[in-house]
Amino acid sequence: MIQVNNQEVIKLNTQEAVKLAEQKTTALAENSRIIVNSQPTFETAKAQLIELKTVKKFLLEKKESITKPLNEALKNTRTLFKPAEDKLATIEAYLNGQLLKYNQKLIADQRQREEEAIAKLREEEEKKRKAEVELQKLKENDTKILSEEETKEIEELEKIANSEVDMSKLTKKLENTTQKIDQIRTRKVKRFMIVDESLIPREYLIVNEVLVKAAMNNNEEVPGIKFYTEDIAVNSY
Repeated sequence: MIQVNNQEVIKLNTQEAVKLAEQKTTALAENSRIIVNSQPTFETAKAQLIELKTVKKFLLEKKESITKPLNEALKNTRTLFKPAEDKLATIEAYLNGQLLKYNQKLIADQRQREEEAIAKLREEEEKKRKAEVELQKLKENDTKILSEEETKEIEELEKIANSEVDMSKLTKKLENTTQKIDQIRTRKVKRFMIVDESLIPREYLIVNEVLVKAAMNNNEEVPGIKFYTEDIAVNSY
């Protein structure tokens, strides 16, 4: 409902309201291009502000007649579904947490098996090296007649020196763990934590405007900030 140019109040539908508001806004835009430098121009600007305030109020009322029911419906809908959504979010967070925990365990197991494989390989290589050294010593003394026991020792050393390291079991365990890890989908998320605020460059710090305004209203001084007042025009007509 609106009173236009002192005419009686009329009730409009939404489309008519928008159309009328656009017409009045266009008219105001055309008539407001004035320079206030005398009493007559002052009165003209004052009249324009009064009419502008009326149109703004009318536009707000029509807009809220649409948005308020929608906002209320949206609020009620969110309230209706919130308990179920909260439960689902809790369950999802728990299950994701369990999957991530198990994934971290698998990764730790994989690292342990990799370390075991490396240690096993080094151990076998050291055994082969020692066997080769001992075998070389025995062959250097091959001029003497070897006892049956020495002959068996040489055969055993040759077997060790010529053997291949069997890593199949450890490799199989690593493959099984890798397959399990691949079944759990994860993604890297970049996050940050402050470890020393004093080292943070100035451009990464944001002034807390809420605290600054509170200090200003309480007439408290804040280092590095200047409080001042200025005049602004207020449409009080």
